[in-house]
Amino acid sequence: MQKKLFKNISANILQQIANQLFSLVIFYVLSRQLSKPGFGQLNGCLALLLICFSILSFGLDQLTVKKIAAGESPSTIVSLYMIHILGMGALFYSLLAMIWLLFPAQPLLPVIFLLSLGKFQSFIATPYKQVTAGREQFSTLAGMSIVSNVVKGIALVIAQALHSIQLHTVIVLFILGDTAELLCTLYLYHRHSIQSIRFVPDKKAYSLLLREALPQLGIVICTAILSRFDWLLLGIAVSDTQLAEYSFAYKVYEIITLPLLAIAPLLIPRFVQHYQQQRKDLSGIYAILRLEMLIASFLIVITNMLWTPLVDLVTAGKYGAVNSNTILILTFCTPLLYVSNVLWTSGFAQHRLQGLLAVIAITCAVNIAGNCLLIPLLQKEGAALACLLSLLVQTVLYFRQDRQIRFARVSYAIVCHPLCALTSIILVRLTPLAFIPALAAAIILYILLASLCGLRTKKEFSLVSHFLTADT
Repeated sequence: MQKKLFKNISANILQQIANQLFSLVIFYVLSRQLSKPGFGQLNGCLALLLICFSILSFGLDQLTVKKIAAGESPSTIVSLYMIHILGMGALFYSLLAMIWLLFPAQPLLPVIFLLSLGKFQSFIATPYKQVTAGREQFSTLAGMSIVSNVVKGIALVIAQALHSIQLHTVIVLFILGDTAELLCTLYLYHRHSIQSIRFVPDKKAYSLLLREALPQLGIVICTAILSRFDWLLLGIAVSDTQLAEYSFAYKVYEIITLPLLAIAPLLIPRFVQHYQQQRKDLSGIYAILRLEMLIASFLIVITNMLWTPLVDLVTAGKYGAVNSNTILILTFCTPLLYVSNVLWTSGFAQHRLQGLLAVIAITCAVNIAGNCLLIPLLQKEGAALACLLSLLVQTVLYFRQDRQIRFARVSYAIVCHPLCALTSIILVRLTPLAFIPALAAAIILYILLASLCGLRTKKEFSLVSHFLTADT
């Protein structure tokens, strides 16, 4: 079991490192080669498509993982999911065609349409990936998940070397990357699948599946809005330049969630099995939260100390100093995001979808109100503050409605580790130290402060390992 855990975590870590590395390459090439307005418009279109296809999923992606982990037939689940995908795809393109007819002069509609061709292929690949995740075949899932970014990243580097980066080139390469992802996913699924897929339309079963997913739909809508509403509002209410700057900082913020992305696919099956077997010992879950606070806070220190000198160096001064306040605020969202993910997984595994929906709906309302109020006043920093505020509200509400996990057991870690990180950053920035000595000083100071707060990494790792490898 220990060997399987190591293999699963290794596969997830390698997948996330590869994905984030090539995602960073993509973002870097585009940020250097496209103008800020052009970069902002492209990110705005991608943000809109992310929201649309997330909503169209109806939450069946997470429901699929839960059903497969609980032992249901992959063939039936994929067959029903594919009916949903084709129906939602027809709805999406019908609505897009109507909008195009009503607003034929809108210059971004062709861009949205072409990019959506790639995103729809990724949409088709989703059920196969989720079944693979539910089976805990994480090595196979890693192969499915990295193809798109690898193809896009390599192709963009080649295009940059040939001095041929234009918007139409980017669109074509994005479609090719998504096509490669779909083909690779189908190949790997059928190669490693025990049971073949038979597509049998079953309206009654599909209706029951949608009814089960209905509470999750509200969560999906709110989560989709939370993920990119700030991008859209910045582009509409402020400028494409502000959107370009904010999206660059936000992308780095997403990259530093790598440890969360590595462990998150492992948690849903384990939490489902934990609550199905009615285990009372939650020490492993508390250890996960404490370790995540340590890791998230360490990443806060590293990111903020590296930000301005490193980013200005690699982007020719375009995205470093102008984003120093933005990235500081966004990085302090990371601990809250880690905690929220664990609490959401706990609630999802206990089938408390209505409670989760209520929390996320309130969070979504806070985020929308915060963005509408703060973006006109503070622009991209306002968007970052709205993100931090909404995640804080979400975390508090999750703890209040969770029947198992208690805030008192982890409150010290949630409060102390981020405060240690902030203290380290502020104190070192007050010194005249140069770049490398300042980075080293901040790291050492954070470790010392965290040690004073009761750092117990060996014990925490042991508890986490036991939780993730418990016999099922």
